[in-house]
Amino acid sequence: MTVLAGATTSSRNFSAALHAALGVPTRTLPPDLRPDALTQDLLDSAGGSSTVVGIEYWNKNYNANPNRAVVYTTTDENRCNGGDSFQVSNVGAYDNDKYSSARNYGGCDIVRHFEHAGFDGAMLDCSPCGDLGALNNRTTSLKWKP
Repeated sequence: MTVLAGATTSSRNFSAALHAALGVPTRTLPPDLRPDALTQDLLDSAGGSSTVVGIEYWNKNYNANPNRAVVYTTTDENRCNGGDSFQVSNVGAYDNDKYSSARNYGGCDIVRHFEHAGFDGAMLDCSPCGDLGALNNRTTSLKWKP
């Protein structure tokens, strides 16, 4: 299992943050790309040295405005399509208990949210989730699975 780190973004610079996370030149993705409009096809067409496996949003319904979204990437070229799984055992103090919706990409069919660090406590599987329900603003660790 690969441990991931997240790149932080906001709705004002969502496209720019994706360009940086993917390692592609600016203007590869639409400059006015909204977080709720991102598709796997757009990510695949961008190419790059990294692959997005998931985006966690601070608001419900995949809305990064006015707060934030966190983009999780991997350099594993097989992504989840190769049967690989990815994890974050602790999202860090700044993002702890902030996520309200989630989308998964890169062949990862499920993103599992855990209430506590180290994959402990209450759990919720998303594929994707516009509302994290009982784990809304209560997620501390994550796992992406094929």
